[in-house]
Amino acid sequence: MSKNLNILVVEDDNSIAFAVQHILAKKFSPCDVSVAHDGREAWELIEKSDFDVVVSDWNMPFKRGDELLKELRAHETKNKTPFLMLTARSDKDSVRSATEANVTDYLIKPFSMTILVTKVEQLLASS
Repeated sequence: MSKNLNILVVEDDNSIAFAVQHILAKKFSPCDVSVAHDGREAWELIEKSDFDVVVSDWNMPFKRGDELLKELRAHETKNKTPFLMLTARSDKDSVRSATEANVTDYLIKPFSMTILVTKVEQLLASS
């Protein structure tokens, strides 16, 4: 790849955020992986930078992942950013809600890092 990838990880659980950040940074090197610990912090980063992919938890303080996704999809220039939702929410209503908000992909917790990397690879290849 000709440029460093720029990935945003949005996760309020520090251990998950740390693991995802380091796995993605190692796999997609050279890569910049930013971490936000809630949806409001994530939106501030999104406004300042362009990300190649956003990997976000659903349940977070201040702004949930689905709210962040809807805000991103409504943005004039960033609305095509691939968005991978990480969540323990596997019920049909949650999946439908994320799909209706145009989530790019969905990964149920607990997840394997191998599947996470595969999904991010697929998102990057299709964007």
